[in-house]
Amino acid sequence: MKINRSLSTLCLLGCVSILAACQSSIGAAPDNTPAATLPIDKTGLDILQSYDRDLWSGPEGWSEAQWRWKQRLKWDRDCDYVADVETYSLVAPFQLVTVLCVPGAYQPTYYLYLFDGDSQQGRQLELGFPASTDNPKEVIGTLQVDSAEKTLEILTRSRGMGDCGTYRVFHFNPATELTQAGFQLQQTRSRACRDHPAVKFEELPKSLFDYKNRPLSTKFLKICGYLLNMKMALTVSISIQKLTEMNIQLLTMNHIFRQKRLGSHLH
Repeated sequence: MKINRSLSTLCLLGCVSILAACQSSIGAAPDNTPAATLPIDKTGLDILQSYDRDLWSGPEGWSEAQWRWKQRLKWDRDCDYVADVETYSLVAPFQLVTVLCVPGAYQPTYYLYLFDGDSQQGRQLELGFPASTDNPKEVIGTLQVDSAEKTLEILTRSRGMGDCGTYRVFHFNPATELTQAGFQLQQTRSRACRDHPAVKFEELPKSLFDYKNRPLSTKFLKICGYLLNMKMALTVSISIQKLTEMNIQLLTMNHIFRQKRLGSHLH
């Protein structure tokens, strides 16, 4: 009897455990753990493979967002050492995307892109300063972007102390097509480097470092003068055309008047 009661008790406990497990399984909340991120498709990407991993984060240290931008913009391996990405809103649907390639000794190197949010396509901008690089896609210097004014400022130092170099200001011109939109140069200010052997650095005049008030570039002034002359020539041409048209009208009116006078004399 004791054995039968023990078996009955074990069976009962087993049934209760199974029932509880079933109820727990049926009433349990669904597993909301997010699915694993889809792998990055690196097909066709020019990726930096050989680099000093103690010095640079490189592709191995990138975030998913950096890889996504690499997929969209497809920059070359020369900009893979850091590849920090910043975006700036312009006129919808366009954004300015800056990719920091390397920080440099006293100024960084960037790749700049104009990105169309509608088509998800990008176009690399060629705003490199010829005196600093042979590659127009390399923008060397510090950047300042004003999304409200739609301006891009680039300060390119000729040496570390920052007393000489070139300061350029660009303005964004929107368009309906990515290939037509872009940044137009508004002004260029430059100062050549000079030695200051008899003056300590802290005694140098502050005006040397006021890059926004440096003299306007001679080349830029020549371009402005050329455009101004073109505008004046066009204005003169239009004026001459208008005078010619007026002269023709006067001659026509004079001819009609003479014909009327001749007709009146005949009658």
